[in-house]
Amino acid sequence: MATSTVVARPCHSCKTMVYDLRHVDTHRIAPIEAEPAADGNIAIDLEAGTYRLTGRDLRHPDRVHYRNHFAACPAAEKYRAGRPLRGR
Repeated sequence: MATSTVVARPCHSCKTMVYDLRHVDTHRIAPIEAEPAADGNIAIDLEAGTYRLTGRDLRHPDRVHYRNHFAACPAAEKYRAGRPLRGR
């Protein structure tokens, strides 16, 4: 069994600790906050270095969920590679 090489790093702007993880389907890398979030909709697999969206219907009190750091970082727009945030 391989061991994980995923290490949390601080956000360049706000210093929140994030993992740079790859989406299981699209393979795009996104900063996922290292701390679980009550309003999170992401499940992570640190061993594989991946994340997936879980949707609200799969949230359950005994499951740990995380959130994409773009949802909370005050400087998110600066790092989105030309893709504007929805609703802004």
